[in-house]
Amino acid sequence: MQFESSWYRALETPWLLLEAWRPRYIFFSAMGGSALTLDILQDYVQLEDPIRPILDYHLPNYANSQDLVICASYSGNTEEVLSIFSEALKKEIPILCIGHGGQLKDLAKKFDFPHINIPNCVQPRCALGYFLASLLAILYRLERCEDHSHILSRLAAFLKDHQSEFEEEGKKLASFLINRVPIIHGPSSLAGTCRNWKIKFNENCKVPSFYNVFPELNHNEMVGWTQNIIPASMILLKSPLMDSRMQQRMNVFENILGEKIPIYPLKIKGQHPLEVIFASLQIADFASYYLAQTYQVDPAAVPIVENFKKQLQAYTNFSLDFPEAPAKSKNSMGKGFNKKVS
Repeated sequence: MQFESSWYRALETPWLLLEAWRPRYIFFSAMGGSALTLDILQDYVQLEDPIRPILDYHLPNYANSQDLVICASYSGNTEEVLSIFSEALKKEIPILCIGHGGQLKDLAKKFDFPHINIPNCVQPRCALGYFLASLLAILYRLERCEDHSHILSRLAAFLKDHQSEFEEEGKKLASFLINRVPIIHGPSSLAGTCRNWKIKFNENCKVPSFYNVFPELNHNEMVGWTQNIIPASMILLKSPLMDSRMQQRMNVFENILGEKIPIYPLKIKGQHPLEVIFASLQIADFASYYLAQTYQVDPAAVPIVENFKKQLQAYTNFSLDFPEAPAKSKNSMGKGFNKKVS
């Protein structure tokens, strides 16, 4: 399974820096499928100082050499992530890379920064387990979370045991969604999970999809369904770990809105937060796969994204400036790393 293999692979990466210091802030630069892991992490781990997502070309002005920048890109060629790598170099901020290859892996080698390798996958969004386990391993070595080896082993067994059940649920859900826009609603504790659902329908089925969370949606979006002007179906993600008040909100919402829009209440299995999250996502994988089959589209390919990148490249002269690599010394891990451990 992705979880266990990446946990141990990440722990085997040279960690001179991580054993010698603790960064002030951690910035996580990623886009698209590579960024999904931080959504899931934030649903699961309540960090005292949360990791700060960077979904853009630039680091915040306050970022400095006391921080750590994690650059994550499955392809290794994501221009926003490479831009962050370049800025972190100039600010002498230590960098840690996660990805499958491309320029990011080459740059990590050139500047002697750690690079955690992600195995080959059909698409970055299919590598969620690899990315999550790697990030948990990093946080463990930074003493920001517990040892997850036993938790990830339990999670892998849980998903394997229930896979056929999740597939059947996904098939039923796919039938419910035919020719309708999927609307995903869940508790705020599953905000990142809901966003992952939305993206699976966007990319696998090539259809619009939207999400929101309770209780906030009861104060605004709910009113918008007074006049239902789009063909939509709503999925309610019901976690067994929700408190009773959240359950009551969702039940009342279902009673009121059920007359205006088809609603699919999905009761998710699991006793541990990661079990709930990944049970939900496995159902989403199957639902979006079977819905893609119904629409006769390739769930893996994303031609519109590739076309966009080509046209963007044709219309811009975007380029990055990387300084010369420093001379390597014994146990070197890049300029920023050397500064920390000297």
